[in-house]
Amino acid sequence: MYCRNCGTKYEKFDNVCPKCHKEKNKGNKFCSECGAKLAFRDTKICPHCGHNLDNIKTRKKEKSKNRTTAALLSCFGGWFGLGRFYLGYMGIGIIQILVSMFTLGLGGIWPFIEGILIIKKKLNKDYYGHTLID
Repeated sequence: MYCRNCGTKYEKFDNVCPKCHKEKNKGNKFCSECGAKLAFRDTKICPHCGHNLDNIKTRKKEKSKNRTTAALLSCFGGWFGLGRFYLGYMGIGIIQILVSMFTLGLGGIWPFIEGILIIKKKLNKDYYGHTLID
């Protein structure tokens, strides 16, 4: 992993660059995958390695989501994608709605099973990587 601000290589578990002390994925001068210098600051795809620079998930500064709420929304509102919307997975939530519509409700089995997995702590993180709280 490379610093997007100065191009210095650092470990995945580091939250700040050891050289310039910028937060992880802050900056737009270098590719985070290969460390190549970018010609334009608004580059979406690295021209050297093809890494998608626009798709970097940055952690939001908000509280972790509640496990019980996520499980209940998934089990009983899963036909509408509510569990996934609550956890920040907008795309999967929309897919769950479409699957439920096209299968006349049978697609609701998928989010119900997800609700059980959330309760059993097999699905344990939201979209931004925050651990669900009890």
